[in-house]
Amino acid sequence: MPARRLLLADNVLRGVFLGAVPLAWLAGLLTLPLYVVLLAVSSLLHAGGSAGKYTLLAELLPDEQRFAANTLVSSFNFAATIAGPAIAGVLVPTSAPRSCSAWTRSPTCSSPCSSH
Repeated sequence: MPARRLLLADNVLRGVFLGAVPLAWLAGLLTLPLYVVLLAVSSLLHAGGSAGKYTLLAELLPDEQRFAANTLVSSFNFAATIAGPAIAGVLVPTSAPRSCSAWTRSPTCSSPCSSH
């Protein structure tokens, strides 16, 4: 499969599986096993997308620019791996509504599902 098509298929399919998470939650169908399965499938698809990304770089760039491009892409991936969870750790508590889900029982939860 050509790298461009592999990368497109990876992004579309991962978008479908990751997009199913909020849709299932809104429909009241999101359970922990479903959540785990959706994330697992998305993670499995990511391997093909990574291969496609680096293959596409090799196809598009001349030999003398490939090392710099691979370094840049790898650096962005590494930075996102480090910064993403840190940013989420700040955004979630400051922007999420105070509500209670089936998975968390927070002392600050003010919804009727609270156990206190």
